[in-house]
Amino acid sequence: MAYPVEFPEQNAVLQKPANMTEEECRSLPILRKDGQCISVWKLTPEEMVSVNLTQSVVVGVLSGHTQPPIWIEAAAPAEAGELPEETQLQMNLVEELGTLGVRVFLFSDQLDEIEKKRGEKLLEYLKAALHTYKEATHK
Repeated sequence: MAYPVEFPEQNAVLQKPANMTEEECRSLPILRKDGQCISVWKLTPEEMVSVNLTQSVVVGVLSGHTQPPIWIEAAAPAEAGELPEETQLQMNLVEELGTLGVRVFLFSDQLDEIEKKRGEKLLEYLKAALHTYKEATHK
């Protein structure tokens, strides 16, 4: 599941409810600006593949029977303008998988070693699946 991350423009942190564990809810770094609370969330490599395949994300709000107005955007950072060079996302891996047109994007300064290994393993699985697909459909 995607999780909130710290970002250069954050100016507050919303603390998780005391009755919830870290697994249930994390504290939320935010930028308070113009009547909004803006947060940045990080997707796992598997979620990146899912977003690329489905072009969709699922948003859930634990607010009872209604939901406050929200917006979702694929962007970083929260404020407009150019990122400082030292924080720009560097593409670590872009792999185009044949006719499926799947692209996996892993950003080097956003991943720890465990996530990089998970992403590399996922890429191996995708390559194997593509190979099997090509063999099955191009005989």
